[in-house]
Amino acid sequence: MCPNAGDSDTQTSLWTSIFGAPIAERLNAQAPGANLVASDISALIPLCAFETIAKLELSPFCYLFTKEEFAEYEYYGDLDKYYGTGCVRGGQPDSGSVSFLTPFQIWSTARARPRRRIHQRTPRSLDWPACPR
Repeated sequence: MCPNAGDSDTQTSLWTSIFGAPIAERLNAQAPGANLVASDISALIPLCAFETIAKLELSPFCYLFTKEEFAEYEYYGDLDKYYGTGCVRGGQPDSGSVSFLTPFQIWSTARARPRRRIHQRTPRSLDWPACPR
């Protein structure tokens, strides 16, 4: 691990416990015995993008999640980048990150639903200051 790399575990774990718990509960109800926990969700959602890219068509796996859930996962990624490699680390925002189609971008082009504002569920402890200029 690079000695200058940041650590976003505190922030991403907190957010995962908030957005992932209801998703895990819903999926466990639909698939008894799955025994998913909130922390599993941030690993499951990207499978939508990976399978879609591999098969060059929208994966049925994407339909397990709502547009709102993809947006909440996007925020997880924002926290990871900001606290891991973003300006809070003293560097440039998103320095060293590679851009690719996110599950939300793939999903949102295939399905349309009204979007709910996710920041209403965001704890103040996850707010971040603007990057210094």
